[in-house]
Amino acid sequence: MELNRLNLVFPILAVALILSLFGCGGADSNPTSIPVTPQSLPPTVAPTPTQTPTRTPTPTITPPGPSEGLFGSKWGTEGTGDGQFTEPIGVAVAPDGSVYVVDSENNRIQKFTSEGVFVSKWGTEGSGDGEFDYPSGVTVATDGSVYVTGSGNNRIQKFTSEGVFVSKWGTYGTADGQFDTPALVSVASDGSVYVSDRENNRIQKFTSEGVFVSKWGTEGTGDGEFQGPGGVAVALDGSVYVADSENSRIQQFTSEGVFVSAWGTEGSGDGESLSPIGVAVASDGSVYVTDIGNNRIQKFTSEGVFVSKWGTYGSGDGEFQYPGGVAVASDGNVYVADIGNNRIQKFSVGPNPVAPTPTPEPTPTPDVESGAVFVSKWGTYGTADGEFYSPDGVAVASDGSVYVADARNNRIQKFTSEGVFVSQWGMEGAGDGEFQNPRGVAVALDGSVYVADRNNNRIQKFTSGGVFVSQWGTEGTGDGEFSWANDVAVASDGSVYVVDFGNYRIQKFTPEGVFVSKWGTYGTADGEFQNPYGVAMASDGSVYVSDRGNDFIQKFTSEGVFVSKWGTYGTADGQFYSPEGVAVASDGSVYVVDSGNNRIQKFSVATPTPIATVVPATPTPIVPTPTATPVVVRPNVAGYLLKINGSYVRPGHVSIAIDNGYIMVDPMTGKDGSYPKRTEVTLGYYPDNATDVVSWSGVDTGEGSIAQVFLDRDREVIATIGP
Repeated sequence: MELNRLNLVFPILAVALILSLFGCGGADSNPTSIPVTPQSLPPTVAPTPTQTPTRTPTPTITPPGPSEGLFGSKWGTEGTGDGQFTEPIGVAVAPDGSVYVVDSENNRIQKFTSEGVFVSKWGTEGSGDGEFDYPSGVTVATDGSVYVTGSGNNRIQKFTSEGVFVSKWGTYGTADGQFDTPALVSVASDGSVYVSDRENNRIQKFTSEGVFVSKWGTEGTGDGEFQGPGGVAVALDGSVYVADSENSRIQQFTSEGVFVSAWGTEGSGDGESLSPIGVAVASDGSVYVTDIGNNRIQKFTSEGVFVSKWGTYGSGDGEFQYPGGVAVASDGNVYVADIGNNRIQKFSVGPNPVAPTPTPEPTPTPDVESGAVFVSKWGTYGTADGEFYSPDGVAVASDGSVYVADARNNRIQKFTSEGVFVSQWGMEGAGDGEFQNPRGVAVALDGSVYVADRNNNRIQKFTSGGVFVSQWGTEGTGDGEFSWANDVAVASDGSVYVVDFGNYRIQKFTPEGVFVSKWGTYGTADGEFQNPYGVAMASDGSVYVSDRGNDFIQKFTSEGVFVSKWGTYGTADGQFYSPEGVAVASDGSVYVVDSGNNRIQKFSVATPTPIATVVPATPTPIVPTPTATPVVVRPNVAGYLLKINGSYVRPGHVSIAIDNGYIMVDPMTGKDGSYPKRTEVTLGYYPDNATDVVSWSGVDTGEGSIAQVFLDRDREVIATIGP
């Protein structure tokens, strides 16, 4: 095949490797021999010295990431025989499940069953009726009619489901009904035929008999403009989606060509692409795109919100060498034309596809006292789908979906109840849908997802699919303002409760973020807090708050009236060392993440008597029981940050305690990405206001640097002096 033959269909200028592959001699070329660099992976985030993650092998879900795209079957090899292909580019699925493949270099159409069993073929090279000159696109109407784009002949041909020629239209040119390299084709439920006229940078619409109806598009990068449009697909509601290949985006239009929206940019991240070619729409409105330059399939909602992805460069199952056309069957299965591998791949999809079953581990013996039995696990350290870097919050929706606040990756990940990855959203930043250290996540009964965007001092609300809805909050001490929104919980009536960590209080809001009430202040008495951390709602409306500084759990009414509390510092049952997360089961049982003791404790409803200790450990507490009066340091010089061992820490509250002469500093998020969980340093002096600072001497067990406490505004730094 000559190089210009490929250029007739796909000028993948951004992916030079494709030109190399298809420009070297047709059937004699060997795709696997072309040097190819697989797409770049996200950079590995190095763990901090104090928190090296343990890479414990866990069952792997294949392929990585998506909730769909589980490999089902494949067929085809390079050749000219029945069921063989030479550069299959287009694929379509008929209402009866039959699969039609454009065998481009062999100038024919092949028909298969849904399982890939060869049925028939038609076509040969030429310009006569039923002949082709490098066909590229195929689509099937509801009545079974098959439409094929002939790129070299600049025409559309219509056939019966058995390949009998019916009609044709088109010739080379720029006038209405003429083409300059028609690429792909799609047919709507009303029989309208849409063709991507690639070199003319437009979409043309015809009746089922080829009568010209309308057109839209011109060369450019603006809305409704194209740079080499590739695939075109029509949704059940008539919306038309176009793969604007050289602009690396998808554009959505009405059935009359009125621009609706666009999404995507050049790149390899989620929602980005390198010359998208094929596009298909499922019956539920989901949009599938072949990202040819990244050798993967991406799935989006009808509004363009990224959902999932699968595939990488290669020839194994679920791998691709330049995926071209894509089609979705009525049962949701996805068929992909794997051009370079000369095959069709079929993937199973659905709400909760079953992942390959890992080798079962021995069934653990139940804890007789607690009834706790290990069920499953998922995740490992990293930045890919299903991997985590300091997951901090978790919530379960009424449908069983699991949402995880992946704090250091600044995103939310969604899984099935079995841990199969569904989707993810978020990145570092302060814009809508962006995060700075999200710590808490909660799901309302209507499926709305609330995220405590801690360092942005706000709450963000999303749909269950991660579409941004609203946000509220800013840094401050007023109503509706936060000093680190640390956790969030939602009551059955939709009320939203937020842990305002630095202001030592709980704030209550309506589902829309309207301030309702607040309670709490700094202290150790009933209803007071030192480092409130987690919040949870019971079915009766009771609010439970974990107080990491006071080492106890407090219970309140839905209006913030103090009810009870339990816990004290220690390692015995019912005692805590820095309790963080808290959750309430449907039976009222309260579960507490006893962070410093490395365990989970469970408590009954009626009394705060521990039922059981799950995942017990035998830690030796770092800090002995405080016996002295807290010392309060009030800095009043603005413009500085806390610096620990050379790492700057965001302004906020720092808990400092003395342990046998050591000073323990537990900062939160470092600007440089560090997270020194329990960094031991000495406390330096405060040169501009030395009288307000207490200095200690001691051995520095950090990296030798002295910590200088400079906060950006008047804040309290609590230093509890132990024995």
